[in-house]
Amino acid sequence: MKIVRTFTDIEIADCQLWTIIYDKEKKDEFNRLFDLWTDEEYLRSFFKEHISDLMTDFWENMTIRAAVFKVLNEAEIFEDMLFEVGHGRTWKGKANIRQFFQPLDNREYNDKIYQKKKAKPQSKMPFLRLYAIRLADDSYIVTGGAIKLTEKMNGRKHLEKELAKLEQVKHYLKENGILYFEDLIST
Repeated sequence: MKIVRTFTDIEIADCQLWTIIYDKEKKDEFNRLFDLWTDEEYLRSFFKEHISDLMTDFWENMTIRAAVFKVLNEAEIFEDMLFEVGHGRTWKGKANIRQFFQPLDNREYNDKIYQKKKAKPQSKMPFLRLYAIRLADDSYIVTGGAIKLTEKMNGRKHLEKELAKLEQVKHYLKENGILYFEDLIST
């Protein structure tokens, strides 16, 4: 497992958004996800596999074509949003990455070290989620992400995999004493 800056054109001292490259993977999670979320063939396949989650009253029995279009739009907005705040610029009144990452557990209200977090695009009823672990200095390490069609993560293999990745990275950070972004430089 390797932790790298999400945007390599940012100085290390200014970087708040980091990402994981898992063993046996060639790409970091941030770029891997946005590549998938902009791949129409992948999206069609994903929605065919999860059609029962999509064809609900909650999603107003959305078609696969409409769902693909929705994700393509969300991915573009989401990536632009993260790029802007990741580079220290404001996005719709929000000036830092912390404002986009919320606790994974909606019952948590206070920030903690190694807290599991989620970010989503600023759009109506978004599908996309980016998952991360928060460090003590409000740096975030992207562990993965998903297209989330259900209220809970349990019971859906692709979402349970993301929960496992969050736990794996949290354990790795604790085991290696990584509390601040400065600790990432020595790993």
